Amino acid sequence: ASYVLINNFVVSNVHTGNTARAIYFTQGGTYIIISNGVLSSTARLTNSANGIVVSNATSSIIITAVTFTNFAYGIRLTTTATNEVVEKATITSCIFKETYGGTAITDAKTVTCNGCVFSSSYQGIWILPPAFGFKTQLTVSGSTFFDLTRGIYNENGDIFV
Repeated sequence: ASYVLINNFVVSNVHTGNTARAIYFTQGGTYIIISNGVLSSTARLTNSANGIVVSNATSSIIITAVTFTNFAYGIRLTTTATNEVVEKATITSCIFKETYGGTAITDAKTVTCNGCVFSSSYQGIWILPPAFGFKTQLTVSGSTFFDLTRGIYNENGDIFV
């Protein structure tokens, strides 16, 4: 997909299981915009459903004003192939509650998180070691982290707060 817009939506009762996803891009896309939505799952477990998963090459993804409840990860940015990464992700005014991890970043080069709320979860943002040897640059501003075991768990990135 070259350009994708998903706006004003509700996806509820996504079933558990580590292959369950509410919104899933397997081949990425040039520009993806997802806004004004509510996503919820049936259970918060480490191997339960994911909210939005973007896997492989994407030039830019913007996620704005989406509420995620009861997911393993609300947003997961990852890849399955060398050099097929998310170039830029902007996450704004999103709410992550009752998730194992709000956002999991494996293979994204630049991620900006503005005005988000991470609550009642194990961790807010998790930067995992990348599959292909580069660091993620994460910038966080105006966001709230509370009732978490870990706010930002960084295994391999540069963080600017």
